Amino acid sequence: MADFHVYRDRLVIRLTRAEKVLALRRDDIVVPRESIRSVAITADPWIWIRGVRAPGNSIPLTLAVGTWKFHGGKDFLVLKGKQRSAVVIDIEQPEQRDVDRDSGAREQASDGDEPAVEPAAEPSAETAEPSAETSAEPEEVAGGFSRVVVSTQHASELVEALRDIRPGSDGPVDEVIGS
Repeated sequence: MADFHVYRDRLVIRLTRAEKVLALRRDDIVVPRESIRSVAITADPWIWIRGVRAPGNSIPLTLAVGTWKFHGGKDFLVLKGKQRSAVVIDIEQPEQRDVDRDSGAREQASDGDEPAVEPAAEPSAETAEPSAETSAEPEEVAGGFSRVVVSTQHASELVEALRDIRPGSDGPVDEVIGS
């Protein structure tokens, strides 16, 4: 069963070797604390599945491990058994408003009668410094997942730990839940 490591600045969901194999995944899931929109405990985690499995493995109402893609993004699931409760973590991804606005402006300029304005030349690689503000694509948080649903017997402990450890507080630096 996956372990939860709660830090001041992030939540790390450490998957077992078997879960990684079934999910076709190499890494654990790291969620920055400021990206966690909500955390809920559910008695029936199977109702939270949305979309289609890609990649991962599942046996209906028995096992669901891996990525589920849907129209608005993708979720990560580690669900085991029918009678086990789970924790549902909603994750906020960086908005792509700025990227969409820039591409929309270019399309409008090219649709009109006036010639399209070419974007300014990119600075050379020697003088350009990479920065988060100038990158065209916002970084994905927690592997780009919108939601993580994990079966655990320690859901209430996880919620309490997430409440107690706030950025900048004097709470414990690391709390392991589920080991």
